[in-house]
Amino acid sequence: MRKGKKNSLGFSLIIALILVLIFSYSMLSEKDKVTDLKQNWILSRAEIDGIVECGKGVVCTQYSYKVNNRKYIDVYSPYVRQIGARINDFRQGEWSVIYDSTNYENSALLLTKEDFIKMGIPYNNQNVVVFDN
Repeated sequence: MRKGKKNSLGFSLIIALILVLIFSYSMLSEKDKVTDLKQNWILSRAEIDGIVECGKGVVCTQYSYKVNNRKYIDVYSPYVRQIGARINDFRQGEWSVIYDSTNYENSALLLTKEDFIKMGIPYNNQNVVVFDN
C-alpha cells in the first residue's frame, strides 16, 4: 500500500515539474516576441474590428492591419469595457500599430500614449485615446 502512495506522489511531482517547465517556456517565448517587436518594428495603420472572446471567459479587442496586401489579425486586451461601450467610434478610426519586420504576425496596437511609451515608440501626436480609469 505504501508503494502505491510513493508512486502516485512521484507521478504528481513529475507532472508538476512538466507544468512549471511549460509555463516558464511560454513566459520566455512571450518575452522574446516583445523584444523582437521592440527591435524590428515597423509603424503602420490598423483598424479595430470588434470585441472577441480570446480565452475562456476573457474578451479582447480584435484589430487588423495589412502588410504587402495581406491582412493580419491580432487582439488587444486593455480597456475592453470602455472600447466595447464605444465600439462604433473605434471602428471608424485608424489607429497606429507596430509589427515585427521579421514576423508580420507579431504586432502591438498603440491605442494610448502609454502604449507608445511601453513599446519605446516615438509619440508624435498620433491618434490616441484617453480612457477613464
